[in-house]
Amino acid sequence: MNVLFISLGSYGDILPMVSIGKEFLAQNHQVTLMTNENFKEIAISHGFAFLEVGTQKEYISTLKSINVKDSIFLGAKLLDFLVLNPIDPMLKKLQKTNKKDLLIISYPGNIAAKIFAEKHNINFVSVVFAPILLKSITNPPRINSYDFLNSLPIFIRRFLFFSFESILNLLLLKKVNKLRKSIGLDKISDFTSWIYSEQLILALFDESFCAYLNDWPKQVQITGFPLASLNSTKSPTELREFFQSKKDVILFTQGTPNSHISDFFSIASKICKQLDIKGIFVTQFIEQIQNLQSDHIIICKSIDFKNTLAKIQGIVHHGGIGTSAQSLQAGIPQIIIPWGVDQYDNAKHLKKMGVSIEVSQGKSMQKNLQKALKNILSNQDIQAKAKKHSKQRNAFLGHKRAYEILIKHFT
Repeated sequence: MNVLFISLGSYGDILPMVSIGKEFLAQNHQVTLMTNENFKEIAISHGFAFLEVGTQKEYISTLKSINVKDSIFLGAKLLDFLVLNPIDPMLKKLQKTNKKDLLIISYPGNIAAKIFAEKHNINFVSVVFAPILLKSITNPPRINSYDFLNSLPIFIRRFLFFSFESILNLLLLKKVNKLRKSIGLDKISDFTSWIYSEQLILALFDESFCAYLNDWPKQVQITGFPLASLNSTKSPTELREFFQSKKDVILFTQGTPNSHISDFFSIASKICKQLDIKGIFVTQFIEQIQNLQSDHIIICKSIDFKNTLAKIQGIVHHGGIGTSAQSLQAGIPQIIIPWGVDQYDNAKHLKKMGVSIEVSQGKSMQKNLQKALKNILSNQDIQAKAKKHSKQRNAFLGHKRAYEILIKHFT
């Protein structure tokens, strides 16, 4: 089989694809990863062929331009970056690919890949990384700090979903149908129905995190978290010395796409001193916080997450699905400070599991974060629940389950 994984976004969007791709490669299938140049080394180091869509310079520029505090701007930026801008360059790349025995695995909103697959009668599978990407009216996702959708009557939820889907149609339907017409395909009448029309949708999370909901598409199959052992980034040598201390160690991060991190890490630095704990600060934008260096903290641009999480007492993060899954696997308590996209909904599921505490951004963040850190370091109940979930080994074998489902479905 010739398997083409297509994913754009941050590491949390790329690494799950690599985990599944490794399973195909191990069984002598041909595997290609199409993504931004920023992730070329990851593809090559795992033995994949690589197709570039977008330069590393464009990727970094996009990250720096994202304002995580402006949800409308963030949504528009992600729509451009993930859905609209890649259409033409991706189609050009796809036209040159070997179509024989081709299986395309990508995210639901990949317009170019879906149209290409439909035109050439190629199998296409959608993957969703988090529950928020699957529409549910009976148990709607949490999209902000208030979780207001769940407080509304069903008929109002239906109206709001209808309104949102109507806006998507206004923004995208004309462009999609123009493209479809240009290659001889019929028009579609509803964008949302079309992007979830595949015969198979893989949900790359575990049922302990979110069980199947009855109003999800029938073709959804939950796999578990795809956490294969990958060729990991090496941690700085200074980190080894950092663990020699007998003090509690907490990892702090706000996710790859977030460049507005100086206030968060400044607060974290103060709390580490006040509580006399060690802090590992992980961010792509280390130049913003070099002035915070002290004996209590170490600042890293990248680390070996799996090995580091195994040695620490807790983590403070944004609630991205990848970081959440790795923390669950490590069996450590989590403090979630969400800022957008799927993070509020992920925080809801983690809290329901009993493994996390959520802290809101704002004027009281320092006080509440300090209180939450004291809690996770002393609360035996949250520590026990985190350990319990880490022992559910099958929850973290989503890459193997996804491979089994795909092979059964397409061979």
